[in-house]
Amino acid sequence: MPRRFALAPLACALAIHALPAQVHADTAVPPASTLQQADYDIPAGSLEEALLAISQRSGKAIAFDQAQVAGLNAPAIHGRLTPQQALDTALHGSGLGHSSTPSGALRIHATSATAPAAAPVTPAAAPRLGAVQVIGTRRSDVSALQGSAPVDIIDGEALRRTGHDSLARALETLVPSVTYPQINGTDGVSAQRPVLLRGLAADQVLVLVNGKRRHASAFVNTKATLGRGSQAVDLATIPVSAIDHIELLRDGASAQYGSDAIAGVINIVLKDQDHGGEAQASVGQYTKGDGFSRSLSGWKGFSLPGDGYLTLSAEGVESERTSTAGTDLRQFYPAGDSREADADRHWRYGSPGLDDWKIGVNAGAFVNEQTELYGFATYQDRTAESQAVFRRPIDANNITSVYPNGFLPLLDVRSRDAAATTGVKYDDPLLGRFDLSATYGRNRIDYHVGDSLNASLGAASPRSFDAGALVNDQAQLSLDHVKEFSVGYGAGPLVFSSGLAWRREGYEVIAGDTASWAQGSVLAGRAGGAQGFPGTQPSDEGSYSRKVFGGYLGLEQQLTQALQLGLAARSEHYDDFGTTTTGKFSLRYDFTEQFGLRSTLSSGYRAPTLGQIGTSATQTEFLAGDPTAYQVGTVSVDTAVARALGASDLKPEKSTNVSLGLVWQPSEAASLTLDAYQIRIKDRIALSETLRGTTVSQILASQGYGNYSGVSFFTNALDTRTHGLDLIGSYRLNLAQVGELTLTGGFNWSKTQVTDVKDNPGPLAGTGVILINREALSYVQSASPQSKLVLGADWRRGPWQANFTTLRYGRYTLDSNAGTQFDQTFASQWVSNASLSYDVDSALTLTVGANNLFDSYPDKIDVANRFVGGRVQYQSISPAGAEGAFYYLKANYRF
Repeated sequence: MPRRFALAPLACALAIHALPAQVHADTAVPPASTLQQADYDIPAGSLEEALLAISQRSGKAIAFDQAQVAGLNAPAIHGRLTPQQALDTALHGSGLGHSSTPSGALRIHATSATAPAAAPVTPAAAPRLGAVQVIGTRRSDVSALQGSAPVDIIDGEALRRTGHDSLARALETLVPSVTYPQINGTDGVSAQRPVLLRGLAADQVLVLVNGKRRHASAFVNTKATLGRGSQAVDLATIPVSAIDHIELLRDGASAQYGSDAIAGVINIVLKDQDHGGEAQASVGQYTKGDGFSRSLSGWKGFSLPGDGYLTLSAEGVESERTSTAGTDLRQFYPAGDSREADADRHWRYGSPGLDDWKIGVNAGAFVNEQTELYGFATYQDRTAESQAVFRRPIDANNITSVYPNGFLPLLDVRSRDAAATTGVKYDDPLLGRFDLSATYGRNRIDYHVGDSLNASLGAASPRSFDAGALVNDQAQLSLDHVKEFSVGYGAGPLVFSSGLAWRREGYEVIAGDTASWAQGSVLAGRAGGAQGFPGTQPSDEGSYSRKVFGGYLGLEQQLTQALQLGLAARSEHYDDFGTTTTGKFSLRYDFTEQFGLRSTLSSGYRAPTLGQIGTSATQTEFLAGDPTAYQVGTVSVDTAVARALGASDLKPEKSTNVSLGLVWQPSEAASLTLDAYQIRIKDRIALSETLRGTTVSQILASQGYGNYSGVSFFTNALDTRTHGLDLIGSYRLNLAQVGELTLTGGFNWSKTQVTDVKDNPGPLAGTGVILINREALSYVQSASPQSKLVLGADWRRGPWQANFTTLRYGRYTLDSNAGTQFDQTFASQWVSNASLSYDVDSALTLTVGANNLFDSYPDKIDVANRFVGGRVQYQSISPAGAEGAFYYLKANYRF
């Protein structure tokens, strides 16, 4: 019988010298990449299982002769080790050794003639092993460290060591190119803050889970803040405890993965453990005394028949609201009222309280040698308890018989998110690898307003309201195929990849209860609708859907030991706007074993979301000196009134991405990468201003919207150019008796310029109406820091571990619609995080830590720009927030 080799699955390169402390860019040579460390906790057992576990934990492909290892056992493997150290432990006394192959895999082989004789093996006894694959390539012999595009690998343990319960916040702490502004007090935005990659919009990055497209949130950001106009994936729906690692591709990839992959791709890989488990509990609070948080999380692995696994994860977080500094200096009571001296001038304004529960499941099993069944799912139920602006006793829309001292409307935003995928993989030496899958995801957001009233209904108004709901769902079928051809030339096979995908997308706007939006007649001159967050009106309801069908082709090859090339093309047809076609060319050339060059050139696109097409909402406002209640709103581009104002069907955004990078590894313990990029985007979608003026009023009246004072709609308004660079480095020192120290650093600089603002559409031409104002343009160009520096140090010695991270956010500028004299540039800010852990025993670890250790705050808003009487002193776009130092305690128990 011929001897067969197996390639252990690559859970995609984990735990590489952490940026802080576990983000690492690609290194130049495969042998050096085997020196990356990870935390191992592998029980004693069969050598086959130990090799598989080492491969999954280290991210290294391990090739071995199954007959040679059959019947051999491995001792327990514990501690923070390199793959070589873990293999040395596993192979001790077996007569086997290991070495690196040219492709970067590790090969197990006999070291002496006295090696123990191998027991015979039957096909049923052989481990079922999957293909090696990482984001950005379809090759099975390339790790994340060897590709032509930059990929960061963030280990799940690194995410948890940040001390953040939010996946987005943990990513922002670890990755220089990720921005996650701590937006406060802006309705639903504070419940779902945008995650930005390379300074681009939140929906210009594609999110995958286990390589499958994730559905977007139902929330569409229509507020004046960062992320305005976007409808993005909500990363907070994924339990951090369920994550094995994250692959972050910092490169355009629409030709490989489809719509949205303009800035890059985030692939969340779930744990696939068949044994063991962990439980974690933590408590923390801000030093100013608010925001108390407590969390419980854990996971457990179970074995299934067919060499299968089932991993269950759960997570629960409860946190209280915070309140940032500031005093409301407005007059609260009528002149001469003695209550003025005791007015509540420090009403709550800050981050929302959270009640957040998540579960995850990931499973797989083999039917036979070639066929694997798999499935995974997540579910989240989260309520964010936010607030609007305080209504003073003397405000026109307060009813003093109801609220004699004024009131603070509360907004509860409940998000229920579910997603499930099932599929089958088939691997045949002649036909190649097939992956057939079906995925469905759905997000529903419900808005509930409390401690409020509808002033137009008088004192009989309800105090709480159901203000409506939004639903977004997505169903997808996909078939992927990869085949390697021996073509007789080159240093490796020609890898041919292809695939087909069908997708249905849906979006629905649901009206709130009548009192939440109605304009009553009891006090007809007062504002209608729930104060703080008027409900969705029946006229704004709508249901939208579309279907997408597409396919892709790819070719990749290692032409020589130094040169690799790749080509990809994708075409997709949308039944609402037509067909898009994109392509990508990639190259890598290693001049020496220490120094290499990589580059990509690609086109990309982002389809307008159904939320951007269908969003419609109405609010009531009053104009100065006019007692009449007027309505303003965002209208769908499909409505007659939007068309009369010049709105047209939304087109896909189209991009061109160019990148060039250098990879240098001067020694086994040090590496440095530098990647420069330029991204041009044409027809970028933006939300217009609330359009007003004589011409607008005439058009509104002619369309039956005479009671509207202004409306806004989405439009392909902008062309932009983004250029920047990423610098990533690490250096590992073994200090003998002092311990092991890993130093890491990362820097991102990016700048976006609006190169063109489209002219007003025909009906508004020459009217002086401004389609996109200065403030909105600054959210695109300058309101996000142009630079971000991340420095980290991770020290270990025996049972002790210490981690220190410092981040520097560069300057950012917010322009004012009131004129350049009100523009403000905010200074750079340093934020430091630290933690100290102690292993009580092999199962229990205790940690004390602090985020924003030195209680750093951003610049305050200039006095002339402050609103609500000066109560809001900090800009909501601050990248690190304005809540100060947060201290926490954490306990981890492994079993």
